[in-house]
Amino acid sequence: MNTEGTKKQSTTHHSIGSCLRLAREQIGLTQQNVAERLCLKVSIVRDIEEDKFTIGLASTFIRGYIRSYARLVHVSEDDLLPIITTQKNFSKIKIKKNKKNNYFLIIFICFIIIFIIVFIIFLMI
Repeated sequence: MNTEGTKKQSTTHHSIGSCLRLAREQIGLTQQNVAERLCLKVSIVRDIEEDKFTIGLASTFIRGYIRSYARLVHVSEDDLLPIITTQKNFSKIKIKKNKKNNYFLIIFICFIIIFIIVFIIFLMI
């Protein structure tokens, strides 16, 4: 496996997806092979190769997937990380924080527990 050639090619491409796709094709892997080895869905591998980073995942997960993919296809992570921070699609990722629903659930569960305790005390009287 020629890691020198892979490193040179990864720096000449302008997107993460094209770097990874080219490296994958050079070592003869399919998207299905990559998905199986990384324990990902094929659709996630496809989205990474097409630079579609708005797949509903936290940027931390996407960075981890890209790093794992890069290691698998022998592309230097150091070459990809600067591209990640400057790539337009990657900077648009926003995570919805749904803390309000969590608090509602906690309050609801507490209410149910209190209700059960009061009911048991009432039956004992």
